[in-house]
Amino acid sequence: MLPALEVGTAAAATEAEWATIRSKLEAVDSSWTTEDYRNSVTPTQPDTALLGNGDVGVVSSGSPGVKTFLVTKGDFISPGDGGYADFQRLGSPGPIALGGVTIESAAGRNLARGGTATADSVHDDFAAQNAISGTDTTGEGWVSAIGDRHWLQVDLGSPRQIGRYVIKHRGATFTDPGQEAMNTRDWTLQVSIDGTTWTEVDTVTGNTADRTDRSFAPTQARYARLDITGPTQRSTPDTVEHPRARIPQFSLYADPAAPGTPVAFHERQDILNGEIDTEMMIDDAPVRMSTWVGARSNRIVTTLTSNSSRPVTLDVSAWSGAGAGQDPAMQNTAGVTGDTVWASRKTPEGRAWVTWAALATRVIGTDPLSAPTAAGNRSTMTIRVDPGATVSIVTAVEGGGKDPADPRPGATAAADRTTRADVDSLFTAHRQWWKDYWLKSYVDLNDPLLERYYYGAQYQLGSTFGEGTTTPSGLYGIWTTRDDAYYAGDLHLNYNAIAPLYGAYSSNRPELARSMTDTFMTYLPEAKRRSREDLVALNPSWIRDNGLEGGIDGGALFPVGMTARGDTSNPYYYQQTMNGLFSATAFISTYDYTRDRTFLRDKVVPFIRPLAVFFKTYLRWDATKGQYVLYAGHNEGGWSRNSSPDLGVLKLVLKTLIEANTTLGIADPDQETWKYILGRLPAQPTKVLDGKTVFTLADPGTTTGTGESDDMNIGRQTVNLEFVHPGELIGIRSDPTMRQRAVDTLDAMNGWANDNTFPKSFTQAARVGYPAQRLVDILKSRIQAQMVRNLRISDNHHGIEKAGAVEAINNMLLQSDGGVMVLFPGYPSGVDANFVRLREKGAFQVSAARTGGTVGGVTITSDVGTPARLQNPWPGRSVRVRLNGGSVSAKLSGGVISWNTTAGATYVVEPR
Repeated sequence: MLPALEVGTAAAATEAEWATIRSKLEAVDSSWTTEDYRNSVTPTQPDTALLGNGDVGVVSSGSPGVKTFLVTKGDFISPGDGGYADFQRLGSPGPIALGGVTIESAAGRNLARGGTATADSVHDDFAAQNAISGTDTTGEGWVSAIGDRHWLQVDLGSPRQIGRYVIKHRGATFTDPGQEAMNTRDWTLQVSIDGTTWTEVDTVTGNTADRTDRSFAPTQARYARLDITGPTQRSTPDTVEHPRARIPQFSLYADPAAPGTPVAFHERQDILNGEIDTEMMIDDAPVRMSTWVGARSNRIVTTLTSNSSRPVTLDVSAWSGAGAGQDPAMQNTAGVTGDTVWASRKTPEGRAWVTWAALATRVIGTDPLSAPTAAGNRSTMTIRVDPGATVSIVTAVEGGGKDPADPRPGATAAADRTTRADVDSLFTAHRQWWKDYWLKSYVDLNDPLLERYYYGAQYQLGSTFGEGTTTPSGLYGIWTTRDDAYYAGDLHLNYNAIAPLYGAYSSNRPELARSMTDTFMTYLPEAKRRSREDLVALNPSWIRDNGLEGGIDGGALFPVGMTARGDTSNPYYYQQTMNGLFSATAFISTYDYTRDRTFLRDKVVPFIRPLAVFFKTYLRWDATKGQYVLYAGHNEGGWSRNSSPDLGVLKLVLKTLIEANTTLGIADPDQETWKYILGRLPAQPTKVLDGKTVFTLADPGTTTGTGESDDMNIGRQTVNLEFVHPGELIGIRSDPTMRQRAVDTLDAMNGWANDNTFPKSFTQAARVGYPAQRLVDILKSRIQAQMVRNLRISDNHHGIEKAGAVEAINNMLLQSDGGVMVLFPGYPSGVDANFVRLREKGAFQVSAARTGGTVGGVTITSDVGTPARLQNPWPGRSVRVRLNGGSVSAKLSGGVISWNTTAGATYVVEPR
């Protein structure tokens, strides 16, 4: 358990607190013992160890004996080629891969990399050359046409000694069930000096393994060819009827594998310190690496120590490009400046903008054995590391954004000027940043699985939305490792973009949302243009039938997708008006939890007022009922009357605008109009199901869309409860009848396993008082089913939004409803739990402990001096409020303790 709680702000945190949180985070296991690096290159979020500082991301990758760190950059965003994709398409606007740094044996380098690959046939864009990219990451590689016999050939350019080859098969590169059915089964490896006369050096039949590593007597050859006679396992109908050869990676080496080479691989994602620790064999020698990225400096450092009894010769390479799904229009280059190797990537001229980024690598602690070299997209230096010696491999990253200057000089200069002392200073600052981050708030749930998810999600948020971030994360954080990410890796505005931040505010990290709200503000002029000029595209027939084809001046209409720099990534609406409304909740939450009046004046009101203006004209009037009607798509492609999520969040927006005008003294000429509209919006739609009243997607009988004839979309995501959260319409102290309807809706929906529901349903359930033990049990079952080793919740399409369920756990421990804070409203009563410095609406930092079912002393810091109201944690007992040892005047009425606060003061609440 955490120590006795009489704590103040994070700035005043003690070393004892740090010792407590350090021991807790060190217990969170995120480690690997094999070198398959599955799903390191992926169109979604990677499954391997991750690092990030909010701008630069690092993804662990490689293969046995080869260590690669893929390097990504949050604002390295392609303008695309003018086309858009609903799902996946090369050339869509969005984040793209940058490149990486590879460390491998100089003696055992991959000969195939840099060669020329050809094949008997190619399916789509999966060219033969993909199979010898040498990145040893995941991806399709080469895929043939349909047929039972195929060949893949590599031209090394000149005769070389070959004594070993490695094949990564389909099962090694994709995690989806059944991929191993496409592993190559039968083949012969042939070699040739002239490409005409061939010699068989190895034959395999009946292979089922995901990876093949075979040696043979060394021979001289310029060409190597896989003659494939069994391209699949023929174990499924598809692999029998449509056999294709699939070779994601094919590598060639000069020497046979050393007999008896020990395998001692271990890699750990250290979430406490934001580091990746690796122990592995390179060049038949044990090495240890620790890798991190500067907190406020875009420099990546790998400290490598040799534990060998002999000198180790290594190749260190900087390269540009994507391991798979690469846009062929990209310009990938590499070069050498002194002892620094660099690589850069640039989008082609003539598009909406050019983006250009570079990475430059040098080694501190030893000099290159010879002049570094560059070819194509890769530059390489060879170094020697003596027994017991340590070197630092420093990679500087520059560029990104729109139309930047050539980033190569900046990257090479940053790498060149880095000294050993600089590395030490950067390391100290990096460690301090993570210490400060973790001390902002922390919890003890007495449940290792819940804590593993909770702290893993917080780690992803810190890595993605670091305090200095200027560009918010897309769907997959800052870790884009292909050029064809699903949904263009964009900011999906109909929940995905804001969902990762659901728990940031209550975790006392509201600053993480600032880059998101800034980017939404950047897009606002375009949203206003769309309201004026593009409204008819929302739903052409309905817009015209209602006389709105002329648009709405002064309003704002957001499409479903935008890039992290505030450009359109997907121009379509899918008949939804909720995109702007959901975006508004990031502004509203930031203000609610901080009470920053400047932010309210300069950001919240300017953003939400155009939304109100839009709906003032867009809403229809039902004279019979004397209320407004809202027609919109409750889901993508749907259409309905009084769409529940739109209706709920619109109420929040109008309420916030009315209160903001009053707080700031703004003479809004439409203030009474906003009140009139808010007072005449209909109640959230319901129906009776199996004798219970439940909330529906929209007015029953009006929903259109696939599978939605039941008015609820049972078994899927709880869109019909988004008025609870993020809409904030009902909470833990709301009318019990309304809360029970929400509980019954959650049970009727039973959508807990839906891919979209993870950051939604659990928070909604906690907000309405869903039975605590059952809620925890369901949440744990989903974590157990979907969490991968790097602590993310994985599915086939989604990414960092799964961190949003942090809010559910925080809400189990602390909620504020109607201005009254409630302690432990949704955590099982028989489980001890503590929390330190969770943040609540009204700008309060709250710490409390519950042991044996009894709440101990409560500490509350008031950031801005708003009145405090707390539901009495000791029903039937009187309480006192202390400040600096003295008593504070407080009132206990109706089970609620109330007192006035002073900005910056910390109060202790305890039973008498």
